Amino acid sequence: MKDMQRISGNRAVQRMMSGGTPQRTMMEEDELQMKSAAPPVQRKGEGMPEPVRAKMEQAFGTDFSDVRVHTGNQAEQVGALAYAQGNDIHFAPGQYHPETSKGQELLGHELAHIVQQKQGRVKPTTEVNGVAVNDDPSLEREADQWGTKAAQTKLDLARYRAGFGD
Repeated sequence: MKDMQRISGNRAVQRMMSGGTPQRTMMEEDELQMKSAAPPVQRKGEGMPEPVRAKMEQAFGTDFSDVRVHTGNQAEQVGALAYAQGNDIHFAPGQYHPETSKGQELLGHELAHIVQQKQGRVKPTTEVNGVAVNDDPSLEREADQWGTKAAQTKLDLARYRAGFGD
């Protein structure tokens, strides 16, 4: 249970322990905020599709070539649609759809968490049963805003063809 709290945060684990169904709105996914000291994830996964990666890099002004996408049951096990840890994004089964606007919004939301983590802004804010977690709603609101903005970004094709995505 402590490992789940470390990964998913306070609210997701409390909902699971009380038998409640996880609410899966992006605003409620503060449990996806991984503390910076979380154990490393085994790297496999895959990169984002090139045009999507280029669009996200354009929206954020950041290189995401080192981001790996994982699909499987890790996110689902913690009651989340997706979560970011380091340069890894884990999507629950059926949630990774980078070809759709909604899928890009969720991807952008998680990429915002990666940026927040790289900036050192994801610090433990509370403790649950001795495990430090981050439950800062302002980071979630910011990730929601960035996710929406990223999904709405129009890829500059000339810039992309000139190597922006490389």
